[in-house]
Amino acid sequence: MTSFRPGDLDRLGLTARETEVLRAATVIDDETELAWELFLSLHAVRERLARLEAKLGVRSPATPSPGHCATAPDATASTWSATGYAG
Repeated sequence: MTSFRPGDLDRLGLTARETEVLRAATVIDDETELAWELFLSLHAVRERLARLEAKLGVRSPATPSPGHCATAPDATASTWSATGYAG
């Protein structure tokens, strides 16, 4: 597992809570479990992950491209570890 160097996340412009969500999402693949660990509702987790995707300019494989039909069997699984943001 890769750790962030001091200041890496500061340069991304993330808040402390966004950093906490991002770090948790790199090790927890299930949004329901992520919600439980972060004391958030499932809706709040999905909103925060969507905001992080927009802020960082990334898209999870479960997020369809514009004009493309999603075919993922489980679109609720978080895929942040695949983005290279391992905490």
